[in-house]
Amino acid sequence: MPPTPSRPFVANAADPQQVTKAAQLSRRVDRQFADALLAVLQTSEGRLVVWDLLGRCGINESVMHPSGSMTYYNSGRQDVGHELQALVLGLDDGQVYLQMQTEGIRRKVRTNIEAAANTARPEGGQ
Repeated sequence: MPPTPSRPFVANAADPQQVTKAAQLSRRVDRQFADALLAVLQTSEGRLVVWDLLGRCGINESVMHPSGSMTYYNSGRQDVGHELQALVLGLDDGQVYLQMQTEGIRRKVRTNIEAAANTARPEGGQ
């Protein structure tokens, strides 16, 4: 999911020198993106945002919907989520992903407990 270049890295695929330089440039762009993503994920705020985005992409949900067009939409959304998930998992042997997942689950549990407490009826109440 690194940024797509606005122009091709190579003009003549038969030129070994251009191909070599293009491969080097592509690796550098990919590395810059991975480094930036890892920097974001080294903050609790960054992990919260990326975990939320993965959830919004429905990476663990079915894409099926009674409306065929919504199925296609859900499939595209989920594909982006899977790509982001793969990038995060590939960063540092998946350690930051595990940390992000653990924090996300804990946050959800705390939120559910707070919501349950907020909606509980007071003793003797109606």
